[in-house]
Amino acid sequence: MREQHQDTIRLTREFFSFIMIIGYLGSGAAALTEGLSLLEMWGWVSFGFLCFSGFAWAIIFFDRRQLERTLRDGDLAQIRGSLRLVMRQNKTPSYYFSVGAHEFSIDHAAYTRLKRGNLDGQQALVYYTRRWRWVLSAAIEG
Repeated sequence: MREQHQDTIRLTREFFSFIMIIGYLGSGAAALTEGLSLLEMWGWVSFGFLCFSGFAWAIIFFDRRQLERTLRDGDLAQIRGSLRLVMRQNKTPSYYFSVGAHEFSIDHAAYTRLKRGNLDGQQALVYYTRRWRWVLSAAIEG
């Protein structure tokens, strides 16, 4: 879970870096073609980036705090039962696996690996977070 959160932070940092470079280059070009002060234009662009990035980092910080609270409080659960693979076809296909009465969303690659392994119907033990229903560990019992 912590690794997934670190990936989110890395992607956010890369996104903001890209947007900032494009913003500074674009505003610099606009200032030069319109005859505006380059420093004043970059000052306003910097102010906008600070406000926007502050809001984004507040959301990420809140998410990280909730993650740490979940781990600290031990808000983890386990379920044991028969593993079933489910694919739903709406506009785009959605993939799930269920154990007992609980259903967990998975990506196409994981669904394909489970299907190829003939794991449908096997007994499984799954540990997951109650709050976000993230699978932490899954093991086939047999």
